[in-house]
Amino acid sequence: MSKLSNKVISYIFLFIICICGIGTIKNCSSDLKNKLSNKDLKESIDIIETSIQDNFNGRNSWININGLFQKVVGTTILYNSGDLIVYNDIIKLNNEQIIYSMEYRDNNEINKISRNIEKFEKYLKSKSINLIYTQLPCKIDETDKYNTPIGAHLYANDNSNRLIKNLEEKNISVLDIRKILHEKNINYKKIFFNTDHHWKPEAGLASAGFISDILRKEYGFEINTAKYYNISNYNIKEYKNWFLGSLGKRVGTLYAGVDDFNVITPKFNTNFYFYADTSNGKKYKNGDFANVMLEKANLKKDYFNISTYSTYIGGDYKENIIKNNISDNNKKILLLRDSFSCVMAPYLALGCKELRTIDLRYYKENLIDYINKYNPNVVIIAYSENFWSEWFDFDL
Repeated sequence: MSKLSNKVISYIFLFIICICGIGTIKNCSSDLKNKLSNKDLKESIDIIETSIQDNFNGRNSWININGLFQKVVGTTILYNSGDLIVYNDIIKLNNEQIIYSMEYRDNNEINKISRNIEKFEKYLKSKSINLIYTQLPCKIDETDKYNTPIGAHLYANDNSNRLIKNLEEKNISVLDIRKILHEKNINYKKIFFNTDHHWKPEAGLASAGFISDILRKEYGFEINTAKYYNISNYNIKEYKNWFLGSLGKRVGTLYAGVDDFNVITPKFNTNFYFYADTSNGKKYKNGDFANVMLEKANLKKDYFNISTYSTYIGGDYKENIIKNNISDNNKKILLLRDSFSCVMAPYLALGCKELRTIDLRYYKENLIDYINKYNPNVVIIAYSENFWSEWFDFDL
């Protein structure tokens, strides 16, 4: 290629960058106007950097181009991909799904978590409230030794195994969903999204059934599990190529593709009351499953700007109350949850009179005071494997 051709290509590239820069400045100006008031220098720099990243003109196209390039050259670990502090690395598994890095939790942290749970369990027992620690899976099936690329930091199963061992030694009730999946020979690739770290609604329904079966057999809950947790009793509407998960949003639509998304609603009669404490205020609903449990505004096809996963119950709330107006029993459940319960809680609510969920990532009030007022029959801790010690601060 001649020097003249190289110069022409360079000028064209610089021109594109300049145009993008001008567009970025326009986008950032309105975004920064309100955010920078009363901020110190460090906060202002952080806000400006984030605003430039979020408002870069043609940002999503550049993400797609980079993702395509990484796919072509065969990159399996994208180091420091994105702006999240704790989930920086994107890893492509050998089955073509993507996941974020999962760091090792040392034994001191695991021991602290297990002691907190033990103390919590003893307090609940003094109030005649049962506790079930429920371990939800992540995308990494520990029985599949060939799915993880060399160099990937994926310690979720190891962390969970050590925690469960501690809890079982303390005679705390544990329900390990991973074991049930293995016993039923369920393929992880089929129950997790390709471009998101979450599991699919089908998995949420099935796991609500696994929990309800334990509640029925061991805790005296009258639940028609054969009815509520049989997939043949549900309508399934498939939305093809509809969803780009949180991981996919960081590497684009071309690196690992996009996902189908299913909306699963009961064929049988349902009636609920729904309350959620959201960042935008209180939310109240009444009606059947489809009208109460689905946030249909999130079902719009928009790869980069909408979380389709949050179609189920609308996403994460610090507090959520679901009352089943035609329940088979009068039992009350408190579920300490993470985002995996978005697709599990709606189906778990079928098996009790009242389900309340608390997300300790956002709930800052006193949990023990809340439990004393609510007085549930059972407390379920249900976290995916990439848990953090802060999620086990029970105010004791």
